[in-house]
Amino acid sequence: MSRVISVVGTAGGVGSSVLAAALAMRASHLGAAVVAVDGRPYGGGLDVVLGADELPGIRWRDLADAVGPLDGVELFGRLPLVERCGVLSFDREMPLVPGGEVLAAVVAALRDVSDVVVVDAPRAGECWEGELASLSDEVVALTGTSVTALASAAASVAHLDAVHDVLWLACRTDRGAAADLDQRVPDLLDVPLLGAVPTDPKVAMCLSEGRPPPDKGPLVRAVDAMLGRLRPVQSPPPPAPRSGARRYGRAS
Repeated sequence: MSRVISVVGTAGGVGSSVLAAALAMRASHLGAAVVAVDGRPYGGGLDVVLGADELPGIRWRDLADAVGPLDGVELFGRLPLVERCGVLSFDREMPLVPGGEVLAAVVAALRDVSDVVVVDAPRAGECWEGELASLSDEVVALTGTSVTALASAAASVAHLDAVHDVLWLACRTDRGAAADLDQRVPDLLDVPLLGAVPTDPKVAMCLSEGRPPPDKGPLVRAVDAMLGRLRPVQSPPPPAPRSGARRYGRAS
């Protein structure tokens, strides 16, 4: 069955959008049918991280007036594509936020036609945080190793653990941190470690050039190891459109 894996940053600037993008792209490279979903209306934009911000296709604003169940095949077919990975993001000029019922219908439709939906999820207290908590099967909480990052992570993890059934920790390896600190953090926070996320200078270069995260290097090796534990499974061919599925907004 398709799963929803959400990535949440426990502090600003730790790179949760980059990790979500990298997980989606690598899962796609490994053969899974993947959709990357931007769950942060006022964030930097998952489409920007994936280099898809200028690609044609529908955005969240086009789905704001959707009513009832959606046709997953049609929806996926109208998304911007980065290689084989579908991307659903916000329009930076008009970040219209659909209601919770629309969010649930969209996620349900995308689950019908994918192995995994990877969400760049909101932090505690942000828009859609509660709705996406109920829709996520697994959550990866990304923290840094600085004193302030760990202090923020302690509060965030306590909240996330209360609202999610399956919670993993990913630890961003900061330059200057103790060599084994990223291995000790899971014990400090009492959350199983999914993997360490090393600083990769290629990421900044890709962002500046409007390209998705690099396809080789330390970040890729770390993400592949995480996917080895998450085990995204390739699904059978997409089903026929569901009876009674409604159409929705038109892409501009």
